[in-house]
Amino acid sequence: GFAKDGHPVYSAPTGALPTDLDACNGRVGPTDEFPEGVYHYVAAPDEAPNMPGCLMGESVQNTLSYE
Repeated sequence: GFAKDGHPVYSAPTGALPTDLDACNGRVGPTDEFPEGVYHYVAAPDEAPNMPGCLMGESVQNTLSYE
């Protein structure tokens, strides 16, 4: 999946979070979809909440309006 700021979110491959994550549980590294490396968040599959506690990228709020 993707976080609100557009960065991908992956589950920790071994069930344990890697030790090199930043304050938002993210890091730059290769993934299956981005073999050259990309910033991505890592979610713990067996801990809640398992989404990033903060966002490193920018997100837009209230960009759509309907009249």
